[in-house]
Amino acid sequence: VDQDSIIEVISIEWSIDPIDREYLGILITNKSNLGSKTIGIEYILDQQAPRQEKLVNAIKNSVNNNQTWFVFAKNKDSKLNPLIVSKNEWNIEGHREFDGFWKIVWKHRNKTLCDDSCSFSYWLALSHILNQHNFQSRDDVPKPNLENKKPLKTQVIDYLQQEKSIKLLDIYNPPFGIYSIIDFSLPPDEVYTSIPAKSILSQTKPFFDKESHNYIKTQTVIVAPGKYDRVYEHYDDAPWAFQYWCHTRNKEAPDREKRDCMRKFTTGESHAYRTHHFISQHQIILIPDLWMIGVAIITGKSSNLLLHKYKLKQRRKALLLLIWLTFGYFIIGLQVYIFASVAIPLFLPSATFWIYILPVVRRKSYV
Repeated sequence: VDQDSIIEVISIEWSIDPIDREYLGILITNKSNLGSKTIGIEYILDQQAPRQEKLVNAIKNSVNNNQTWFVFAKNKDSKLNPLIVSKNEWNIEGHREFDGFWKIVWKHRNKTLCDDSCSFSYWLALSHILNQHNFQSRDDVPKPNLENKKPLKTQVIDYLQQEKSIKLLDIYNPPFGIYSIIDFSLPPDEVYTSIPAKSILSQTKPFFDKESHNYIKTQTVIVAPGKYDRVYEHYDDAPWAFQYWCHTRNKEAPDREKRDCMRKFTTGESHAYRTHHFISQHQIILIPDLWMIGVAIITGKSSNLLLHKYKLKQRRKALLLLIWLTFGYFIIGLQVYIFASVAIPLFLPSATFWIYILPVVRRKSYV
């Protein structure tokens, strides 16, 4: 739901914060008519709002007609409004997990299966996987149904206890306080496709030709706040890599689109990256800065003491060697990232190391 879509919403006298429930219902209906089988609602629907029955009817019709999987985002201290779903027989809720915009929370190793600890993005990925053809052709796979006697999440957990072919379940959070991060070396265009809400309402091309229609059927849809003024918690500063890909894509674009590259990064985009990484089992592990800074302090102090034993001329030769070793550290760090998907901090540890080295190199020898 971007700024242009919001202008259209305001012209119809719908509210934007909280988002108008009838507007959301129309978006869901149109998406469902396109054949979307997994829809994530990133708006927090924990409060009563006008025309809420329009949204409820749209969701229930989508479940009835298309067996659409709905995953609703929630905060850790909030619950979905019971007027939207009185029970959880046909929907799943996942928390938004924003300890940091760049972190990814995989399944906890001490948890055998998903429960309330699993995130909105994780449940979207699981729903997407269970919607694949090789699963949907099986009768034992849980499906959304308004007549279900047991909550859908419970059905999924029971099924996953028997199903061993879903590789996503075999990937856990790293131990010892290490965490996974979003891989922004992947261009946004390779991760998700942004479709303005107003295009969904008007069904304008290029999103509604036959080829795009078939494409949308196989994709997970996230309905989320876009680039418009709203509650601050939905934004963070866009990372440099994200800005780089944006500038690369918009080299010939008007100045407005170039300025847009400096905008805030939305939670919807963050969830799109996370869901992509979960589905593709793409895990990037970040070694904490403090760990490598600690190593840099130890090696820097040790090198400092060793250099004190050398004459000035020998120290300068050692300086050249240390420069080459620093370059080597950068090269090794990049190779580890490329081939092992482990991100090692480079700049802060290197700077810390040289803080210990430079004073010794400049000092005159007393030997």
